[in-house]
Amino acid sequence: SFSPHGDRLITSSDDGSAKVWSAISGDEYMSLREHQGSVWGAVFSADGRRVLSVGSERTVKICDSYSAELLDTIDGGDDLANAATFSADGKYIAAGGEDHTISVWNTDSKERVRQLNGHRDNVNKIIFSPDNKRLVSASDDGTVRIWRLDGPQLLAPVAV
Repeated sequence: SFSPHGDRLITSSDDGSAKVWSAISGDEYMSLREHQGSVWGAVFSADGRRVLSVGSERTVKICDSYSAELLDTIDGGDDLANAATFSADGKYIAAGGEDHTISVWNTDSKERVRQLNGHRDNVNKIIFSPDNKRLVSASDDGTVRIWRLDGPQLLAPVAV
């Protein structure tokens, strides 16, 4: 995943790390080693100051993207594993995975504020709309779902 300014990249790996790289020189800036198992995804926040990673041990880790300092951990229990992302304003995290649901957490309180049900298989990708009013998710069930976060949950499932 690229940083918002396009000057850095973050990668995830089965070796338990997420690494931040220069998108210009290819040099490794740092390695984040907060997970106990495989890291299945990593993204930057919209301001580029934080990175979020999701690992096989079903936790989301939030680290400073410059110092690698661990800022927070959200333990999803059985509720996540494959995909996680920040909202555009950084106030929320959405994560989903093997239990076919998507959970949305408040980053300040670490409380789950929504749970979205509707997929019939693993959730593999999630992204917020720029206005944070919608969420899009993709699943191994062959659907892409658009969720309204400011009203009724599901706008329209889209078969792929």
